[in-house]
Amino acid sequence: MTRSAWRVVWEEGVQLDDTWVPLELLELLNRKHPYHGPMRYRGMQLPHDVARVCELHGLARRCRGSGFTAGARLRAFLEALERAPQPVLGGVDAAQS
Repeated sequence: MTRSAWRVVWEEGVQLDDTWVPLELLELLNRKHPYHGPMRYRGMQLPHDVARVCELHGLARRCRGSGFTAGARLRAFLEALERAPQPVLGGVDAAQS
């Protein structure tokens, strides 16, 4: 018999318009730039909800193939995330009081 189980994982990301966008996915999108030539990179695949919200905010743009490339605002968005103050999450003591 197959049993399902939950596994807690740590994933950094941002919440845009009620859609969770993993930070690792944005950094990968930022690293993959299209280049000119016969072996042109066609872009990377994004989940539908993430693609919609990234395209809406200018973080990704649909390229000629079936994938997405970095949008005009992606680099500035990632730099702003690095400089933003990180919220402090309450520990066990804060949850008990």
